[in-house]
Amino acid sequence: MNYLRRLSAITPIILGSGSPRRKDLLQQAKIPFTVKTADISETIPAGEAPEQASRRLAELKAHAVSKSILTQNSQEPPFIEPFLIIASDTIVWHNGDCLGKPVNIPEARETLWRLRGQKHHVYTAISMLLHNSSTKVFSEQQVAKTAVTFKDDSKVSDEEIERYLATGDSLDKAGAYGAQELGSFLVDHLEGALDTVIGFPLLVVDELAAKFLQTLGQSSQNH
Repeated sequence: MNYLRRLSAITPIILGSGSPRRKDLLQQAKIPFTVKTADISETIPAGEAPEQASRRLAELKAHAVSKSILTQNSQEPPFIEPFLIIASDTIVWHNGDCLGKPVNIPEARETLWRLRGQKHHVYTAISMLLHNSSTKVFSEQQVAKTAVTFKDDSKVSDEEIERYLATGDSLDKAGAYGAQELGSFLVDHLEGALDTVIGFPLLVVDELAAKFLQTLGQSSQNH
């Protein structure tokens, strides 16, 4: 995360997500940041491809956080420009269906049974939005993809799934599991990066940070 660390010395980093997993990854990388979230509709229209949907939703989140900051209550401390917003969206995709966060245990159970012994794909989009002045906004998006294959019923029993469901860990996660947490026992293997499944691909974040370092460098040279 060298580029993002260098960028954080120039501009405040705002994480447009309340996800504890994304916060943990930034904290582990020793990147200073502030959390600021904004609600958007995460409806995915029929026929929208998962990569396109994750990119669109991440961008919507970044712009919603930006709008919230620019119109925030005067009692809140202001963000001094330039500031950088990092937003993310993760989609779990299986056989043409988007598997979102389950609303209850029965739905989580149905999802985990469906995925058992199957391969599915996780798409995580990163959207970065830089406010460099009141009139200049720069944005970039990129999507990472990881294939996840679950163990079949010869390796994961119904009883193990029930014990996992009883922890409640599945209820706040797309696809009803956390690959890096209690749900790791479900995963047979990955084709791609684990942090994409977690919802924050660090390589993508750092690649985008490098672009914004260049943007800020060019901007400063022009003034």
